[in-house]
Amino acid sequence: MDCGLLILVTIPFSTPEYPFLTSFVIMLMAFALGHILPVQAYKAGKTATIIAGFIFAALALALFYFALSASLILWQGILGLGAGISFWIFYGEILETLQADFGVNTGVHISYSNWPVLIVLGGLLGINWSLYPQSIFAVDSFIVAFYGTWLFHVVLLTVYYAPVFGGEIVGKGVKNPAVKVWSKTRIMAAAIIALIYVLLIIGLVQNMLNDLVRIIAGFLVIIMLWSVVMEIPKKLFSGFSRRQQNGT
Repeated sequence: MDCGLLILVTIPFSTPEYPFLTSFVIMLMAFALGHILPVQAYKAGKTATIIAGFIFAALALALFYFALSASLILWQGILGLGAGISFWIFYGEILETLQADFGVNTGVHISYSNWPVLIVLGGLLGINWSLYPQSIFAVDSFIVAFYGTWLFHVVLLTVYYAPVFGGEIVGKGVKNPAVKVWSKTRIMAAAIIALIYVLLIIGLVQNMLNDLVRIIAGFLVIIMLWSVVMEIPKKLFSGFSRRQQNGT
């Protein structure tokens, strides 16, 4: 997917009158930078990675503050989403990489073993939103971005590495197309996940009832599209994995 071209095409529509496209474009840029910048820090070494961690943590706090202070619903949502993504990069990417690749004991390990925590957190969030539907949109956006990014990562990690699907896996630093290595069950699981995401994207785009949903939908469509267009095909047909068995 040519992200630059997509951004140029959609920027003219990125105004408060087009909350979905505004959210979509900004989330696309956030995901692109959120992948590129940490990787450059990892290549530069442990010190650069630690500095990047402080930068993204500070960015998350700053964006969250501005989200709470924003007067327009559009920017409450987008800044809240940006804060959630930035905090995920700090926690789920940089702290996990420091633990896995640089031997720094951060206690963070992102893998399919996170499912119990995600299920409990998801249940608590569902109960909270059902009891308090009139919550603060900036806070909700932050939670959706952080929890959603974590959840979608773990879904892919489960397909990539969980032993329940049998067969071999593509380990760290191995450039070997997974389609040549994986069991038929694992390949089928990846295809089913991609199909589910496509159906969810179609359903979401067709059922955006208000501006709050449209803003959140921009994030959700991007993260599912990223999985379908970038992550799953890359794993299947390139096979490169920069982390260990339970990493991304």
